[in-house]
Amino acid sequence: MKTFIAAAVLAAAFAVSAGTETPVAKVGCESVSVSAGFTNAVVKLRNDGATDAVEAVQIYVSTPNSGKGAPSVLPCGLARVAVPAGKSVEASVAIDADAFAEAGEDGAAKPVAGRCTVWAATVAPSGDGRGLGVRSCSTVVDAKPRLLFFRSERCRRCIRLEKELFSTQKWFDFAEGRITLERVDMGGIDEHPLAARYGVDRKGTFVLTSAGGGCAAARLEACEDPSVVLPWLRGAIVSGD
Repeated sequence: MKTFIAAAVLAAAFAVSAGTETPVAKVGCESVSVSAGFTNAVVKLRNDGATDAVEAVQIYVSTPNSGKGAPSVLPCGLARVAVPAGKSVEASVAIDADAFAEAGEDGAAKPVAGRCTVWAATVAPSGDGRGLGVRSCSTVVDAKPRLLFFRSERCRRCIRLEKELFSTQKWFDFAEGRITLERVDMGGIDEHPLAARYGVDRKGTFVLTSAGGGCAAARLEACEDPSVVLPWLRGAIVSGD
């Protein structure tokens, strides 16, 4: 038995002296992109090592006011991804619905309209965001809050809003590249899923959410006056332009 142990020790010592190394995985992020609905990050990973790996891919978002009394980056997605040795793979990682939002002065969440940086990494950053330059990649996106307009063809206030707001140059100048308007038809027999989700039962109601559909930060109930909508929106979003 002693002879066997001694032989094993000598073999290990010889392997080290001869430069033999244990195969390791070397996985890094090559690119990251964000889906049109801001719900998923598509990450391309490359393993330049000699052995297969399973990586914990982390997604982080930096919003316009990140680092101003708040962390520079916030975690908003995580997935385990298998990356074979010598191969590249693509993986879709879900992004938290509230990722593209910031806390306002009152502490309430406000959707961000403007440039945000999305990071994908296989190494967690430090608290101030440093460290994401290693084994990571990033992309800049223009986050657009979703404005849900609950309407029907026969709704008097909805017809007025379409004519006196959505058909005006003031609306186009404000909304272009900043807001995604989504009309939700409430004229059917069955309740619309979005009306059920946000508890809307009156036509002419607006609900503002973050780009990913979370953070129902503000609502304007059964709006009768088109002139109040733009001032309401300006106060409800964080501009990153």
